[in-house]
Amino acid sequence: MKKLYISTFILLFSFLAFAQKNKKTVENENAYEITVKIKNTTDSVCYLAYHLGDKKYIKDTTFINKKGEFVFAGKEELPGGIYIVYFPNKNNFEIIVNEQKFSFETDTNNFVTNFNTENSVENKVFYDYLKFTSAINDKAMPLSNERNEILEKLNDESLKNKEKEALESRKTEIETILKGFEKDIKDYRKNLFDTKGDLFVVKTFKAVEEVDVPTDLPDSLKFNYYKTHFFDNIDLGDDRMMRTPLVDKKVERYLEKLTLQIPDSVIKEADRLISLAKPNSEMIKYLIITVTNKYGASKIMCMDQVFVHMIDKYYKTGVAYWADSAQLAKLTDRARTLSWTTCDQPAPNLMLRDTNDIFQQLYKVDAKYTIAYFWDPDCGHCKKVTPKLVELYDTFLKENGVKIFAITTTNQKGKWVQFIREKGLHQWINVYDPDYKSGFRQLYDITSTPKVFIMDKDKKIIAKQIGVEQVEEYMRQKIKMDNEKK
Repeated sequence: MKKLYISTFILLFSFLAFAQKNKKTVENENAYEITVKIKNTTDSVCYLAYHLGDKKYIKDTTFINKKGEFVFAGKEELPGGIYIVYFPNKNNFEIIVNEQKFSFETDTNNFVTNFNTENSVENKVFYDYLKFTSAINDKAMPLSNERNEILEKLNDESLKNKEKEALESRKTEIETILKGFEKDIKDYRKNLFDTKGDLFVVKTFKAVEEVDVPTDLPDSLKFNYYKTHFFDNIDLGDDRMMRTPLVDKKVERYLEKLTLQIPDSVIKEADRLISLAKPNSEMIKYLIITVTNKYGASKIMCMDQVFVHMIDKYYKTGVAYWADSAQLAKLTDRARTLSWTTCDQPAPNLMLRDTNDIFQQLYKVDAKYTIAYFWDPDCGHCKKVTPKLVELYDTFLKENGVKIFAITTTNQKGKWVQFIREKGLHQWINVYDPDYKSGFRQLYDITSTPKVFIMDKDKKIIAKQIGVEQVEEYMRQKIKMDNEKK
């Protein structure tokens, strides 16, 4: 499959690895055939693309004759979904793919109003609805503009009472008409839900409906009701929904806006979300890959714990049926590395040499809080921020029971010691690994420097994935909270 746009998922593995399960292959005839006639087009080529997450991918390409006629056809059925008929000049419109053989014609002057179809109930319902809403919008737009103008005039303090009353009256009249238009659209949709609810296109209309929260619920319960019923209107058991622009937006909103942004809460809601899809379906594959990629690349502190959970629960157990041995080995290895430093877990102990070649052990550091600081004397950013951490230690951290266990990633002792002397790191516990035997890079996933891990008195990790610039703000809040608890 060719990409329609340049942007792709380039995290753990690409959505292009999605091997679609086609329903039927017919040896001597086309399994799908979409015949199209477009009036007033200057293009000679046309693409058929589909939605997948927040991306779009090309499924078929065809040439347009001088009459504006062309056909998309193939030996394997098209998986159902919302597809895009896409022209190089950027003109495009959407069609519903559920029936496999149908025809339609339209005009580039207005794709919606000129759209007519044969043999496709789905697209007739789709475009009848679009025509209906388009006609209402044409009537509503000038009224909405007039109302906005009235609102501006009402801000004029020099208005006489009669003028103001006339404007208020007209505004009320307009708002009544606009509410009537809204009701017309709502009634149209409800009729579709009641009479044609089995059509895929109607399911997509239903999927964008907001949750109807009972008005008699106490305010304290309304959010929980909304969240609990958030996916009631979208069928995540229907793989066709995966090839629409609807699922990705709902998943993103659910995980980012309706879920408390701490690992335990995200894990709980991700599991609930995935449970709504059928086992061994394309949708469950899409959801698991989406969540795994999202939190495998997250820059939010401690959210890599979600990634570890996804690998443990879905990949190691075989639920992720599509992952081959190479993918599985790569993902499990990555999860194992991250699991060593997940938040609220004891940090890996380290025993390294100080400048006098005496071993110092991380677990023997007696402090309310310990900062494990990984740095390199040749690292440009380390040279910039390490003096700031020194200053913060001298002016705030030290007096609040914080000690810094500073691990250099170099084994060049002379360069390391010189940096300590020049930058005033002598009050820290400075250690290094001359023979690289401790495995600190693997244990703490040190692929770049500087890197900060903050631990409590029991050496449990309480913060990570933060820059030196964020240490002060975090520690002030943490110390304040701990003091308030006491």
